[in-house]
Amino acid sequence: MSPDELSQLTKYIQVVNNQYVLSIPPEAHIDQSSITFMQKSISAANSTIKSMKIKLDPTTKTSMISLPDQSTSNFVVSTALEAHQVIYQWFGVTHLFRSNEAINLFTDKLSEVAAAEAGIASTDAVVTAAAGATGLEPEAILTAVGSAGSGVYSADLSAMSSSIDGFNQAHSGEKVGVNIMFGLTWHNFTFTD
Repeated sequence: MSPDELSQLTKYIQVVNNQYVLSIPPEAHIDQSSITFMQKSISAANSTIKSMKIKLDPTTKTSMISLPDQSTSNFVVSTALEAHQVIYQWFGVTHLFRSNEAINLFTDKLSEVAAAEAGIASTDAVVTAAAGATGLEPEAILTAVGSAGSGVYSADLSAMSSSIDGFNQAHSGEKVGVNIMFGLTWHNFTFTD
């Protein structure tokens, strides 16, 4: 889904007791596939919020974190406009990149995990590696896409890495973002601060 489509659906999402809740008025005309997408995404998001102890802002319906030290995988609360920010939302995570170095580090991590998947025997270990690379939580990936056989996540992560790299090259000089949904689908976009 595009950022515009996600924005249109976000108005039907509320934050109650630090959990996402779907609130569609009777007069709203939303197709069933969008409702199903929202329900599955909210379920995965709420699982992520609980297990990662994420605090949502009820006004923005998000939680923003960043990676100030790209050599670590520890997310911290964001206080400024760092080179790489991660925003947890009801549909997954949004990565905002303000430098080519930040994008390259991220896509390199995706590629590393994709390449390493061939040597990982258990699905749990593969899902954990995919979660670490994307910023999603393992149970949320499994809830959204189910348990996949070897190579499935590798193909998704390789395609994601290539897509982000290509998009960045096509939009050189612009800030690039990517929405990663719980089903490991994504949408690249440009943004301004």
